[in-house]
Amino acid sequence: MKLTKRMKSSLIQVTITHAFLLCTFIWVILLFSVPRINAIEEQKEELVEKYEHLKRIQWEWLSYGDLKTESSKAGGQDNYTKILLGKVDKEFYNSHFLNTWGKSYSDFLEDIEAEILTTKNGEEYKQREDIFNKILPYYTSNEGLSGDWLTDFHFVNYVEKLLYTFNLQSEWDIWVGKIERVNKDEIKESLLEEDIYKIPLNFRITWRKWDTFEFLHFLENVGSIIIEDEKTKVYEDDFIKRIFQWDEAKEGYNIYTRQIVDIESLTFWEYPDSSSIKNEQDFIDRMKWEQSREKVELGILVNFYVAGLPWYKMEWYVTDFLLTYDALLKEILSTQNKYKAQVYDLSEGRQIQAVSTLESLIRSLNSLDEDILDIRKELAKRENIEELYDDVVWYNKQLMQIEKKYMQQKDLLIK
Repeated sequence: MKLTKRMKSSLIQVTITHAFLLCTFIWVILLFSVPRINAIEEQKEELVEKYEHLKRIQWEWLSYGDLKTESSKAGGQDNYTKILLGKVDKEFYNSHFLNTWGKSYSDFLEDIEAEILTTKNGEEYKQREDIFNKILPYYTSNEGLSGDWLTDFHFVNYVEKLLYTFNLQSEWDIWVGKIERVNKDEIKESLLEEDIYKIPLNFRITWRKWDTFEFLHFLENVGSIIIEDEKTKVYEDDFIKRIFQWDEAKEGYNIYTRQIVDIESLTFWEYPDSSSIKNEQDFIDRMKWEQSREKVELGILVNFYVAGLPWYKMEWYVTDFLLTYDALLKEILSTQNKYKAQVYDLSEGRQIQAVSTLESLIRSLNSLDEDILDIRKELAKRENIEELYDDVVWYNKQLMQIEKKYMQQKDLLIK
């Protein structure tokens, strides 16, 4: 059948229409499909990247940078990663936490654990642990414990034996008073942990010079740690030939393997004449031979260090703080009222200023009223005593500053 013009025209129109629809259909498919294809490709790339990251974690663990990123996402001040990152630098982290042993991270951890157990069961580790237990005994309230655990009784007994070893006696009583947590800044460069406390103790001694000199040498060096050939040792010398009371002079005996002590202050009531002393050795020789039996009088404030603190000691510290606060406020008020009535009889400007300073100190104490009330409430609950103790240590420092300033003004007024 021969196509007419009309039929040809109609066929062309249908073909064009179909072609247009087909193009439109293809365009619509491309419009919606291409972005999805791109998204799928991106997801595939992301999945591959995550898979490789997960595989790297399974074999190596998180890098230092990745851990910092994850830590910042977690937020909070007490999460483990933030604490960890605050303790170690990148070099230490890469050396100890990343797996470079060519095995899975779980196998790596198992090997590390086995290595740690082997180390802890080794003689060197046990020796080091024994040293630290001796120089930094753990304070406990259990009188039934022995060994390197420290109680009130053990501490007083130890100090008495220490004095006896050097033929000394203190004119002041030996007792366990306030025990204070060591400031973190004091130990951040040391090998000690943060949970360290000090027991301040005052001695007033009058005795022979050489015994006293050796005693001071002992206090300066006892418990000092040295690292020699990667081994931990306690300082030792042959300066002191004594044996600690009731000790046995076994082979390798070291008198300095004792509780850590430091001298906070030292006061001589009469200073030795050093005008003719040539050098340090000359001074030692004179003290040991020429002047050994001469008596010397001195006051010493020393700190004995312990690990941990029993609950009842913290409670006692808080109770004592509150009693001291009440007594100090009462005394300052009494002194201020007394001299305020006599202010016109005071002749010196410093004394008049002292009365004004007392009023300022009273205001400072009164400004702590609400905080003191909160402390009393928390103490009555007998909960979170360690947290309360830490708070009170801070308040006690303020109280000691106020007391010191009060004593200065009081001295001015009674002159």
